[in-house]
Amino acid sequence: MAMKMEWSDDDATERIRRTFDHAISVVNNELSVPLVGETHQMTSYGNSVEAFGQLCKLMQSGVGAVFGPSAKHTSAHLLNACDSKDIPFIYPHLSWSSQTDGFNLHPHPEDIANALHDIIEQFQWSRYIFCYESSEYLTILDYLMSRYGRKSPVVKVLRFDLNLNGNYKSVLRRIRKSEDNRIVIVGSTEGVAELLRQAQQVGIMNEDYTYIIGNLDLHTFELEEYKHSEVNITGLRMFSPDQEEVRNLVELLHQEIGERSSSITLAMALTYDAIRVIAETTKHLPYQPQMLNCSERHDNVQPDGSTFRNYMRSLEIKDKTMTGRVYFEGNRRKGFTFDVIELQIGGLVKVGVWEDGKEFEFKRPPPVINYNELDDGSLVNKTFKVLISVTTPPYASLVTTFETLIGNNQYQGYGVDLIKELADKLGFNFTFQDGGSEYGSFNKTTNTTTGMLKEIVEGRADLAISDLTITSEREEVIDFSIPFMNLGIAILYVKAQKAPPALFSFMDPFSKEVWLYLGIAYLGVSLCFFILGRLSPTEWDNPYPCIEEPEELENQCSINNSLWFTTGALLQQGSEIAPKALSVRTISAIWWFFTLIMVSSYTANLAAFLTIEYPTSPINNVDDLAENKDGVQYGAKREGSTRNFFLTSEDPTYMKMNEYLMSHPEMLVATNQEGVSKVEAGRDYAFLMESTSIEYTMVRHCNLTKVGEALDEKGYGIAMIKNWPYRDKFNNALLELQEQGVLAKLKNKWWNEVGAGVCSKKATDDGPSELGVDNLMGIYVVLGIGTILSILLSIMYWCIFVFKKAKFYEVRFCDALVEEFLIVVRFSENERALKSAQSVYSRSRNSSQSIDEDNKIGKILFSCFNVHIKIIYGQYENYGGGYNSFQNSESVPIGLLTDQNTETMNIIFDHAINVANQEIGTSLSSLKAEVNYGDAYQSYGKLCRMLETGIAGVFGPSSHHSALHLMSICDAMDIPHIYSHMSELAEGFNLHPHPKDLAKALHSVITAFNWSRFIFLYESADYLNILNELTTLFGMNGPVITVLRYDMQLDGNYKQILRRVRKSSDNQIVVVGSSDTMPDFLNQAQQVGIFTEDYNYIIGNLDFHSFDLEEYKYSEANITAFRLFSPEKMAIKELLTKLGYSNDQDEFRNGSCPITVEMALTYDAVQLFAETLKNLPFKPVAQNCSQRSESVRDDGSSFKNYMRTLRLKDRLLTGPIFFEGNIRKGYLLDVIELQPSGIVKVGTWDEQREFRPQRLKPTNSQFDSIDNSLANKTFIILLHVPNKPYAQLVESYKQLEGNNQYEGYGIDLIKELADKLGFNYTFVNGGNNYGSYNKSTNESTGMLREIMMGRADLAVTDLTITSEREEAVDFTIPFMNLGIAILYLKPQKAQPDLFTFMDPFSQDVWWFLGFSFLFVSLSFFILGRLSPSEWDNPYPCIEEPTELENQFTLGNSVWFTTGALLQQGSEIGPKALSTRTVGTFWWFFTLIVVSSYTANLAAFLTIENPQSLIDSVDDLVDNKDGVVYGAKRTGSTRNFFMASEDARYQKMNKFMMENPDLLTEDNEEGVRRVKHSQKYAFLMESTSIEYNTKRECNLRKIGDALDEKGYGIAMRKNWPYRDKLNFAVIELQEQGVLEKMKNKWWNEVGTGICATKEETPDATPLDMNNLQGVFFVLCVGSCCALIYGIIGWAVFVVKKARHHRVPLRDALKEELKFVLNFNNYVRVLKNSASIYSRSRQSSMSIASMADS
Repeated sequence: MAMKMEWSDDDATERIRRTFDHAISVVNNELSVPLVGETHQMTSYGNSVEAFGQLCKLMQSGVGAVFGPSAKHTSAHLLNACDSKDIPFIYPHLSWSSQTDGFNLHPHPEDIANALHDIIEQFQWSRYIFCYESSEYLTILDYLMSRYGRKSPVVKVLRFDLNLNGNYKSVLRRIRKSEDNRIVIVGSTEGVAELLRQAQQVGIMNEDYTYIIGNLDLHTFELEEYKHSEVNITGLRMFSPDQEEVRNLVELLHQEIGERSSSITLAMALTYDAIRVIAETTKHLPYQPQMLNCSERHDNVQPDGSTFRNYMRSLEIKDKTMTGRVYFEGNRRKGFTFDVIELQIGGLVKVGVWEDGKEFEFKRPPPVINYNELDDGSLVNKTFKVLISVTTPPYASLVTTFETLIGNNQYQGYGVDLIKELADKLGFNFTFQDGGSEYGSFNKTTNTTTGMLKEIVEGRADLAISDLTITSEREEVIDFSIPFMNLGIAILYVKAQKAPPALFSFMDPFSKEVWLYLGIAYLGVSLCFFILGRLSPTEWDNPYPCIEEPEELENQCSINNSLWFTTGALLQQGSEIAPKALSVRTISAIWWFFTLIMVSSYTANLAAFLTIEYPTSPINNVDDLAENKDGVQYGAKREGSTRNFFLTSEDPTYMKMNEYLMSHPEMLVATNQEGVSKVEAGRDYAFLMESTSIEYTMVRHCNLTKVGEALDEKGYGIAMIKNWPYRDKFNNALLELQEQGVLAKLKNKWWNEVGAGVCSKKATDDGPSELGVDNLMGIYVVLGIGTILSILLSIMYWCIFVFKKAKFYEVRFCDALVEEFLIVVRFSENERALKSAQSVYSRSRNSSQSIDEDNKIGKILFSCFNVHIKIIYGQYENYGGGYNSFQNSESVPIGLLTDQNTETMNIIFDHAINVANQEIGTSLSSLKAEVNYGDAYQSYGKLCRMLETGIAGVFGPSSHHSALHLMSICDAMDIPHIYSHMSELAEGFNLHPHPKDLAKALHSVITAFNWSRFIFLYESADYLNILNELTTLFGMNGPVITVLRYDMQLDGNYKQILRRVRKSSDNQIVVVGSSDTMPDFLNQAQQVGIFTEDYNYIIGNLDFHSFDLEEYKYSEANITAFRLFSPEKMAIKELLTKLGYSNDQDEFRNGSCPITVEMALTYDAVQLFAETLKNLPFKPVAQNCSQRSESVRDDGSSFKNYMRTLRLKDRLLTGPIFFEGNIRKGYLLDVIELQPSGIVKVGTWDEQREFRPQRLKPTNSQFDSIDNSLANKTFIILLHVPNKPYAQLVESYKQLEGNNQYEGYGIDLIKELADKLGFNYTFVNGGNNYGSYNKSTNESTGMLREIMMGRADLAVTDLTITSEREEAVDFTIPFMNLGIAILYLKPQKAQPDLFTFMDPFSQDVWWFLGFSFLFVSLSFFILGRLSPSEWDNPYPCIEEPTELENQFTLGNSVWFTTGALLQQGSEIGPKALSTRTVGTFWWFFTLIVVSSYTANLAAFLTIENPQSLIDSVDDLVDNKDGVVYGAKRTGSTRNFFMASEDARYQKMNKFMMENPDLLTEDNEEGVRRVKHSQKYAFLMESTSIEYNTKRECNLRKIGDALDEKGYGIAMRKNWPYRDKLNFAVIELQEQGVLEKMKNKWWNEVGTGICATKEETPDATPLDMNNLQGVFFVLCVGSCCALIYGIIGWAVFVVKKARHHRVPLRDALKEELKFVLNFNNYVRVLKNSASIYSRSRQSSMSIASMADS
């Protein structure tokens, strides 16, 4: 007969049942009397009544032993019942009773305490935290403390399940804030497993913490996620997975239900062993169970029950059990052992065995040498999949070759080379894979990623390298290395080009009006000169000076001479005409003054034009771009960190730019290449991209440049999976490559060498350039045209003169023409004979006639062109968006009146019409007008205009007041009027939920929340109807309601009421108000301090989802609200696209949506109207507001009534629509809550089913992991004081203490982080020794030592992140990017060249000027011979001379042009119109040329380029011009040169080592040296150089930075809050806060003077260095003239001596004596004392001798 056993459990699992059956099947193979097992599952856990009933049934069936159940309370009841019946009761769980009954194989709590005690002793813990689940586990603590006696360690006791709700984070945060990091945990399997999971979320599962787990099921936990955290976890287990019994059970479970070894719990093992104990007992003691009755307690017992139980306890079983040896001492199991296990990278490892009564010590196995895990070779032979983007050169691209490449060989670029460098340093292998151009983003709401991020998060790739920016969004899902390249957003724009000069650019200094008035003034003054000359008697002169009493007088002020005089004065040349009369001299003086001012103004303004002609850009900084200066548009890449920067920035300028980009989506591009192409296409577009990409583009596109400074500071990092174990190794390797100059080399290679060259070799010319021919071509054209006209005019006049002369002398014209031509071309003669026997005129009877009588020229005719300009004016009136668009009689116009968000409402209205027309088939069209908010009169006028046009319906406006007036008009006209705001009035068509329905929703939620009292805050009396309905719904037994109006003063200040709320005992608040005031209410509530976890809000405004809720997410206030539609609807997403929002970007980080209820209801109202129109045609009819009674539609009422009968469900945003009366029904409200991740739906409400909660698990609780984790913690923060601008003492007359005594960039940075993360801080001056780390001794100095020793938590100053420091401490990501640069004196002005005065004109201009000079001189010579007026009587006293003389000899012609060119004039005065004409043009030409020369010379002197002794680090390496250099003696700058592998920097390091006197103790000393020495340069970090150059005006930065690195906040190694600080720093970076702070401390505080001086350079006087060249020319010219004069004098003396036939020596002696007699200015021609008087040739004139 078989013995029956029963397994009874209230929480039985399939695994335990199968274990029970398996154990019976195993032992039955050894038994003659088999065991029979049955299992029974109870319906409810812990139900003792049900359990007792089941036990009674088992007794009646004759059960021999009972197992279970799991519930301890139920188990205790069944144990008593079984004891009373002498039935063995077996249970496999921990028993807390000191007197153990029943049969329990589980170790006693005292034994567990003993094991824990021995392990703690081995660890030598002097203090720890005892963390327990419930009061039952305090028994273990009691046994533990009894083992210690008096000398026990400090034990802190915490109950982790304090709230009995499964959320242990509050307790875990207390542990994290505690100074203790050693923890003992006891509790149930489920509780301890959950505790470890939440401990990891809180951030206390890392190498800083050590755990001992007192739960014997540790081996069953899911420990995979903790293996790589380096946390120290030690635990106990009772069996090894390698035992045969365990393996057999595992195999069985694997075959039957697919379970693995981790599924074998202690309960299963103890069940198996209990069956083994019963089987062994039955072998020795026959046992025949009887059927029993529960009601007969005393005498109805198992006959052999007690004997059987006692025999079971007397056995000792050593074999075939899972949990080892089984024997009992009393009722307690003894003799077992515990495996002590530890969690390591490979999983759980046995490190010792604990046995009661024996001394315990760890017996760790020898470590397995895993070369992949060694410190230096931890990555050796590992292979990583690395994502690149081959469409983004220079980071990655395909190799261009004729061969077919595969694998890694097909890729090249900066990123490829960087991975190769890291692989060489760390020893890993890699495989590149093209990850495409989408880098990816993270959506907090949906918890999804895209692009490369998704590949890394899901484990399909290990690394990603490209121009991938480190952002806070990406940091939430992946990790980054430290930045391998620093950058910022900058502006790419076309390089400013010089405009090609216009042909007549010389006319630019004067406007057209000035030139016109100048011409009028010229003619007017000439006329005045002519009239005054004729009126003044003084101007009438004797034309014949030899006749004392002439018969006639001559006036020099003829019209010709008047024009000539004003022309000469205007062109600064003068003339031979000299006014005599006072009136004429007065007008002349005024004209001279006028021309002086005009010419000076022309010259000055021409200088200004030439000075500012040099390339200037319409935009110079981001402010110009934000204002769209000169119409310049701008854009960015549609997705990525640049676009996100503007989306998240809190700077007003960048917010304005973001609004522009959102409103102009056409300015956004898909790729950077597209943006570059768009910039190159014209001058009206600028592209915002990252500065490194701009640098790359500029070297390859010579016409592009970077404008202004970077907008922010950030970096590119290598992306990797979150908590990747090799991140630190990659960081250290990158820092080493950075310090060795490898990163700088790689950048130089891919930016400035590969694919570059042409642009980089072109020097940038910032100074003025010489004037070229193009600049002066116009004046040459004028000169050429003028000369040609003069020649033509002269020829014409010459022909007329010859014709008249021939006619007068009555000779043939041809004969006269031939004779006159022969005279003209006889260039060697400059005199013409008037009376010659050979002349054709000698035979004429009129041969005695004077030639001057015929020299009268006819009139000069001027023709004017009248230009009639017709201005066509047309006025087009377009009312309200296009009334004239409705030419199609088939369209049905509907009108929209907007008074808020006009542009958005118009887009939504048109989109709704398009959807309706496409989906329903209607032909609606829109008619839109904008009105002022609340202006009912204006709204009335616009409505009437619409009605006159003919409309079928009216929508809007938002104003309640205006809508009420329009409703009455539309009702009178029977026109449907639809509005969308909350209103108590049930008139018109209002799709907004009625206030009574909102009250019902509020009532339902308040009831669900069990509020017994609350405050009702309302905006105005319009909302009291909600309160009225609420009180009605609550009835007599409702909650206590305190009613307050928050907008009491109607001034937007609600703080007085909110302070009353804060002082009240009530913290549950219902708020109702408009969307206009609600955002301000929330903001002021936060400011007053009632937005905390102590307050609960229900917001009764349906636009809550559209508010900016970012700053309230982390307040922990409980905020519940309603919304009428879900932003996840496809129709909403389509509408957002229409409005310019991208569907795949996280546009609103808190899960909100910009679509307001009014917008959504307007959309739905159009659908409702269209559906009605589909079923009931309704054509618009023009109506007149002034004739309301006669102008009423017949079918209007029918249309409106039909609309109210519709039930519409499709194509709607706000859910179904139907009406009960005039009140909308059928909608459903989402109940939403504000959580750290944003808005989350937690339920729904409708009128029938009321509030139905649908609460999900909390989403990514950032309270626990980010904000609250540092709340109220206090950190000690080291500063370096004084160290401007990072930290300095506040200058104050008061004695300041504590944190108040410090100010600076670092102080502001800590304040911002504290505000964001909630921690407190204490500043301590850590001195100027930042510290270093010695690997050999493992010791550090300075600030690093303070942090490593725990005496300080953080250090913030100009502390550079280096590989050496990274081994001792951790850093945040850089809060500031920088590099080593050169500080040197500002360049000094260069010494001018000898011929500096030649610079304003190019060589071409000088050559053209010389040719023009010769050409015009020749023109004068020819025209002078052609013009009869130029032939003068050489002897004025002879009335009828025999010959005439021409003043324009070749020498005189050259002399005249020379005098005019050099602005000196000459004694030669042209008389003929032709010569005066060419003279005028030459004067004009010389005026413009000289003015241009003067102006450009002024430009050269104004913008004279200074020159520096050194221009780059290469000059410094070579000690160019004797310049030496140094750096700070200790620190990252000095270390850079010591560690660098670049040949140049190694040479510099050697120089500094050989010249230690050039090194300084601090930066201030270096700055002083540079200031006081012209041959000393100082190497320091670029940020410090920027700061000093703003304050020391004679200093500047030379060249580019030598490397790239960053300043970080230092903290101790593996500090648990590093990620939180990183995240906060990135957010400050993205919001523009860091840039604001830098601008404050670099460009505002203590600056100003240098910037002003740079903008307005001082003028400097000219010295001899500038003018020595022209003096040289003067000296050479004077010497040449003197030599020429001496030679000419000597020739004259020789000729004279030869003529008079006297000895040359005597002649030289006499002439030299005459020359040296300086008192004699009269030469006597006939002197008896002269040696020439004895000569027969003594009557000869001197002139004749000179000519001979």
